Amino acid sequence: MEEKKTKDGRNRVEIDPLKIKLIYKTLPEYKRDRPISRIVDDLLAEYLDTHDTLGSERERASSNSYRDRGSLKGKGISTKNLDLEKSFNNFWSIYRSAEKGVSNASKTKAKEEFKKAVTQKNVKPSTLVEAASKAVNDQKLQIGATGDCLCLPDAFRWLRDDMWESLIESVTVKQQVQAGIQIYD
Repeated sequence: MEEKKTKDGRNRVEIDPLKIKLIYKTLPEYKRDRPISRIVDDLLAEYLDTHDTLGSERERASSNSYRDRGSLKGKGISTKNLDLEKSFNNFWSIYRSAEKGVSNASKTKAKEEFKKAVTQKNVKPSTLVEAASKAVNDQKLQIGATGDCLCLPDAFRWLRDDMWESLIESVTVKQQVQAGIQIYD
């Protein structure tokens, strides 16, 4: 990939069209409508967060990988952190798939808030993933209905300020009964 520096301080890269086709082919359906720059940014961040960065091929081949669950047995290492990491990555990919969201989201801060929500507030990771999915779907519906919507905030603010709670709580609306009107269920 060829790197070009622009005046806003960001780096631009040229990606082979075949690689772009491969990315879109392997990408989940709900992510395919996003701009390629956000997709590549998320893929790179996910790769760098989940892979060891070792110098040579020989070092990578001989290193012990603790990501493999089979290698954790008998070593006293908890798989709970791996499950949390997997849940967070799922949450992150869903939340970042929103059409209108902040472009400079901090994955590290979001991961810290995700961990706090799970450990300190006893929230199930699946609940946060479900809420993120609802937020993205609500945004898509709003865009479909009106053509515009508000941006989702940074994921870490969304988690820190418990904005996800409103998407999980079920609302029950009681129907008023007026004299002379019968309601049949």
